Amino acid sequence: MIALRKAQTLIFNRLVPDFFWEVTSRKLAQRGLRGVYMILSFDCDTDEDADAALMLHRWLTERSIPAAYAVPGAQLERGAAIYRQIAEMGGIFLNHGALPHTLQQGSTYVSSTFYNEMTLDDVSADVRRGHEIVTRVIGKTPTGFRTPHFGYFQAPEQLRFLHDLLKSMGYRYSTSTMPRTALNHNPVWQNGALTELPLSGWYEQPLNLLDSFTLIESPTRRVVTDVYERRLINTVTTLRRKNLNAVLNYYVDPAHVHKTETFTRAIDVIRQHVTVWSYDDLLART
Repeated sequence: MIALRKAQTLIFNRLVPDFFWEVTSRKLAQRGLRGVYMILSFDCDTDEDADAALMLHRWLTERSIPAAYAVPGAQLERGAAIYRQIAEMGGIFLNHGALPHTLQQGSTYVSSTFYNEMTLDDVSADVRRGHEIVTRVIGKTPTGFRTPHFGYFQAPEQLRFLHDLLKSMGYRYSTSTMPRTALNHNPVWQNGALTELPLSGWYEQPLNLLDSFTLIESPTRRVVTDVYERRLINTVTTLRRKNLNAVLNYYVDPAHVHKTETFTRAIDVIRQHVTVWSYDDLLART
């Protein structure tokens, strides 16, 4: 029985990735998107992300790689001077809500502000307050949104509420859903006037997020490991080798990657194989 279960697990793990990427590849082809494209965004949920984001943005600008930044209003106001510099250099800023998403306790951080634990009126107020802060601090009205800790706010009724709210505010896109949404709907899911762009996993586990937080060395040493680099490069090269279409929507926390070459090495390698777009670039082509 144990041997049978192991065999079933091996078969499942082998078949699911191919199924996911082949189905989403066909869905993209139906929308006229052929090839492998990547979008980079950075979640700046702590104050230490500000300086790291500026360093990374300078590095990306030298390579003509666009980047978007999702910064809670609380952090955006405290790091206003730095984030304005990033905006002046071409960085795009999403509305990421107003309330802080982490609380520092000694040398570690504890997550806070979960929309699934708030009333819908309070969620709406946080989204609108975040919109006001981005507009005031950056000097540009945001047209994209990312839910704080979005993995906890995925129920159909929650997404309907969010999308209806964003459409009423004139937003063009949201990037607030897990990779499964790409399979259930589309990697570029058109919901009326709003486009939802799910975040992405890696080739072997397409339903799990590929992010920096889950690959840091420890809660007290928040530096991403080399596993991130291997997963990212293997995903891109495998998709290209299999001639599949994909929109890879990845985010990292700047403070997790700026002290190591893991992230920059991976980007230098894969940008030789894919087109790196901004969210606006993608919307313009769909």
